Amino acid sequence: RMLRSVTIPESVIEIEDGSFYNCASLTSVTIPDGVLYLGESAYFGCSSLTEAAIGKSVTSIHYQTFYGCDNLESIEIPDGVTEIGFSAFQYCSSLRSVVIPENVTEIEEWAFQGCTNLFEVYFRGDAPNISGETHTFYYPTTIYYKAGATGWTNPWDGCPTATWVPEEPTALSFEVVAGKLVLTFGGGRLEASSDLILWNLVEVTEEGKYELDIPSTGKTFYRVAQ
Repeated sequence: RMLRSVTIPESVIEIEDGSFYNCASLTSVTIPDGVLYLGESAYFGCSSLTEAAIGKSVTSIHYQTFYGCDNLESIEIPDGVTEIGFSAFQYCSSLRSVVIPENVTEIEEWAFQGCTNLFEVYFRGDAPNISGETHTFYYPTTIYYKAGATGWTNPWDGCPTATWVPEEPTALSFEVVAGKLVLTFGGGRLEASSDLILWNLVEVTEEGKYELDIPSTGKTFYRVAQ
């Protein structure tokens, strides 16, 4: 019988080299947060794989880990990853967009070669070191990096570059401190309303924080708007 799905227990801490090599019927992968080591060629040739979520404890994506997964459409690379190895995603020709976490400092050659539909790669941090002389990405991939990040040039590794501003999720929380209502917010501007219809911008003196005396009467509603 062909292996179509697998559940990896939370107790697993290592996926050994070649564990799912050429499991051509495997369609999705969820690697638990307890996994510390994701082996070389672990999912090599899993040609039916369409999505993969890598656990947050993984720090390296090794040699040819997802090589030839030509139906892989999305990949979640966790923030703890510092290195993307040689040919890690080579010939993942269905990938269209990838976000590289800010902790990645090393990308080895051929990591994304043959990803013929990967037109956008977003970097959250400074430019990583690129090993080898071969282009890491399939040209004409556009590399996007955050304004203020260092080490970027245009072109970079043979690819055009541009800046981007990541969309931060809106958030609003509150607490009562010494008789005052303290609002903490992010991802947009703070607005207030008394009727949930007309909203007005709240002028704040400290970014992401607003304090006010608790009113004795009436109601005021707050929201974060982008």
